[in-house]
Amino acid sequence: MSTIVVGTVKNKSGSGAPTIQNSSGVEIGQFAGGWTSFSGGHDVAFGDRASFNVSSITDHGTGDYTVNWNNDFSSANGYSVVASCCNDGSVNGSDCYCMIHTNGTAATTFGSGTVTAPGTGTTRVVVMHPNNRVCQDVQYVSVVAFGV
Repeated sequence: MSTIVVGTVKNKSGSGAPTIQNSSGVEIGQFAGGWTSFSGGHDVAFGDRASFNVSSITDHGTGDYTVNWNNDFSSANGYSVVASCCNDGSVNGSDCYCMIHTNGTAATTFGSGTVTAPGTGTTRVVVMHPNNRVCQDVQYVSVVAFGV
């Protein structure tokens, strides 16, 4: 077992993100392209907890946000996003779930609303209560994107 201590890791070709490979040279992982953790509501601010590669967060209204990536991904289909949320009580209870690539209007009419296509520089996230599908602001929202 060896330990490498460096200040910077770069892709040898100069473009794209570095990859993690096994001893046979097979890619087994990549670093996150961007992530953020914030609290929803009127005081939403990018990186109010922490963030990487996020320039800002747009609050479209209750439980409806757009994460604006500082460095765009190579294509709208060139990355994958995971979002999670948690709340410690609200008018709708403490349960919540996240939907990506949709908007607040579409979320409240779940199943008949329109999807917001992913962009190279943005990801739309909606947080709502599972029982009544009402958008809600919650204490913890986390968004992570993988890709280049």
